[in-house]
Amino acid sequence: MSKMAKKAKKDKKVFFFPLRYPQIFRTFAPRIMDATDALKIDLRALSTNVQQFRAVLDDAFFSSLDQQEIAKGRVEADVTVQRTSEETFDVVCRLRGEVEVPCTYCLEPMTLPIEAEDTLKVRFGESEGDDGETLTVLWRKGLLDLSWPLYEMTALAVPIRHVHPECDSEDENANDNVNDNEN
Repeated sequence: MSKMAKKAKKDKKVFFFPLRYPQIFRTFAPRIMDATDALKIDLRALSTNVQQFRAVLDDAFFSSLDQQEIAKGRVEADVTVQRTSEETFDVVCRLRGEVEVPCTYCLEPMTLPIEAEDTLKVRFGESEGDDGETLTVLWRKGLLDLSWPLYEMTALAVPIRHVHPECDSEDENANDNVNDNEN
């Protein structure tokens, strides 16, 4: 053990590597990742024509998008990217899991099962965009960020009316009472 290391251990200070080993810093330096970093796919670096990815959309993912409809959840996303030509790709996304949304009737949180599948058409272009049918990714970057398309797929899989079973029975009882009064 070097004198510096012994002194650091004795003084209970943090030991730093000498500057003559800069590659160690690159290897062990912590990288701060947000919840959507795992959903960025480098299309230019795909090694085969078909590649599969798996990601979990969790509470951190939903809170990072700062949307009010879905606050929490755990959804597994299976993504298959297939190169259809030099500049175009088919991206098949399958979602399965549960999300927490507010009850339409009482506004209390409730958990709903989610299952969805969709195919996205992606191509390289000079500017990023979405024309409704095809996502365009900049050629020089080559990064496809799936965070927003996967959130949209999840949000569209939630029924328009989502109600607790006990709230639904109260609503039906109220409707029965109204119908009885009309007769």
